[in-house]
Amino acid sequence: MELKIAVIGAGSTYTPELIEGLADRRERLPIDELVLHDIDQRRLDLVGGLAGRMLNRMEWPGRLTLTTDRDVAVGANVRRELFLLFKEAVNNAVRHSGCTEADLELRVEPDGLVLVVSDNGRGFDVSRNADGHGLASMRERTEGLGGVFDVLSTPGEGTLLSFRIPFAHDSPHEYAVTQSRPRT
Repeated sequence: MELKIAVIGAGSTYTPELIEGLADRRERLPIDELVLHDIDQRRLDLVGGLAGRMLNRMEWPGRLTLTTDRDVAVGANVRRELFLLFKEAVNNAVRHSGCTEADLELRVEPDGLVLVVSDNGRGFDVSRNADGHGLASMRERTEGLGGVFDVLSTPGEGTLLSFRIPFAHDSPHEYAVTQSRPRT
């Protein structure tokens, strides 16, 4: 099985740190292809060039792809909120689930973005109030983007978290995802 990771908004100043972290963990996270995407070709060339040099210096064996070709342009606020949702979901899986596997998926659908994080851990009864603020925080962040947060879990069978973030034309929220305009 081939592992491919795509970074949307890769022209960010945070990308080199992300690249370094992924490359340092290549034994535990064997990535075959890393795709860096940004809507700004100049930023992508600058940061992508630096990323390429870093990966070459670290003798990273995977493929690096730079592209501006995406149907969706995600704003900085949405990227930040999605990153924080992702981080909290993965943190919960690592700290609380006892899982041996986790699946992460970010996909573009006709009406918005969907982030799904699932694990094969111990699961829990979603009808019981959980200690801590992780799930409540994730629900609040998702709803702040005009989205929907779902939790599916069964004791002994793992957990699935789903975050649906709508495109701006479907939501009055200022942080909603905006579709890119076709190039003419």
